Amino acid sequence: MAKAVRFVWIAALTAVICLSGVKVWNLSAGYMQEAMVKNEMDAYRPPVTDIATPAEKPAVPEKKVPAELPEEETSKESPEVPEVIEVIEKTVNQQIVNLKTDVNEDIVGWLTIPNTRIDYPFVIAQDNEYYLSRDVNKREAKAGSIFMDSRCSPDFSDNNTIVYGHNMKNKSMFGDLALFADETFFNDNPVGTILLENETYVMEIAAYMVIRSNDEIVYNPSANLEQFRDYAIENARNYREAGEWGKVVVLSTCAYEFKDARMVLIGKIVPSI
Repeated sequence: MAKAVRFVWIAALTAVICLSGVKVWNLSAGYMQEAMVKNEMDAYRPPVTDIATPAEKPAVPEKKVPAELPEEETSKESPEVPEVIEVIEKTVNQQIVNLKTDVNEDIVGWLTIPNTRIDYPFVIAQDNEYYLSRDVNKREAKAGSIFMDSRCSPDFSDNNTIVYGHNMKNKSMFGDLALFADETFFNDNPVGTILLENETYVMEIAAYMVIRSNDEIVYNPSANLEQFRDYAIENARNYREAGEWGKVVVLSTCAYEFKDARMVLIGKIVPSI
């Protein structure tokens, strides 16, 4: 009888060890796959250097007004000069074009937050489930992808553009959003960059919050921006006064402080120089 009990205990312990080993292997395999995909995408990484915020933009030189002409000259008829309309061509981020062509047409752009591991292309699908468990190559992947809310416009024309990513234990994907819970880190890292095919935006980081997954203000692409700003001021763990709010972007991932918790980083989006 004792031998039988001992055998059962050994068998149960062996099963637990094997199951734990399988979980560890799957977790490690998921990290390895994410790292491999990131390495593949780095070949397409757009150069992100010294993006200036509006406060850093050079002042527009004062327009010089010519001195008044002598009276006899002012009486002469001036030749008719055709109106000149300045056409500003948007810069094409060729790397994004290449990503959409070579890798996946669902790719919208590239997101980078300095001093974090957040440095990825991001995608959009017809729903918010598809890229939860697929990488940017559309292959099955535990780490999923960084992806936009399917309700949002890929050109960031909504009042509020929402972008999701998994909170991976090795801090990949959106795991490093947790760094902004630290006040010093938050204060020392005020901007990120968002590169689209025909536009480059500065993300002026304004708030770090922990909210519920069903928050109707933060997860609303048509959010009233004045209400959104007041809500952020009142509820943010860390906040930076960012003046009048224009369109915003929300980076969202899971948090574990309470059931269905989410941590979000909120920023104003403005065109770069």
